Amino acid sequence: MPMLFIFSYYFLISHVLQVLLATGGGHLVYLEIRDAKLVEVKHAQLEHEISCLDLNPIGENPQYSSLAAVGMWTDISVRIFSLPDLELIRKENLGGEIVPRSVLLCTLEGVCS
Repeated sequence: MPMLFIFSYYFLISHVLQVLLATGGGHLVYLEIRDAKLVEVKHAQLEHEISCLDLNPIGENPQYSSLAAVGMWTDISVRIFSLPDLELIRKENLGGEIVPRSVLLCTLEGVCS
C-alpha cells in the first residue's frame, strides 16, 4: 500500500515539465509531469526549513533544469542540488543575518554559474 504524506504547503516553483515543492519541516519534493500525470521523482528531508526555491534551466537545454537552488532559513545558506536525484552539490553560507528570501539560477555572459 502506498504511503500518503500530508504536509503544509510553503513554496512551489515549476518550469515546463518540472515542479519543485517545499513543505513544512524541511521536506523538498521533486516532481515531473509525465504523460499528463504529476509523478513524484524524489523526496528529500532537509535539516532546516526552506526559505526559497528555483529550478530555472541553465546550460544547453532550455526546457529542462538539471539544478535546483534552495535557500535555508536557519543556517542562512543557499544550496545547489542536482536533479532528478536531489543530491547536494554545493552549500554556500551567506554569513551575517542575511536570510535568503528569493534565489535565481541564471547564466551570465554565456557562462553557467
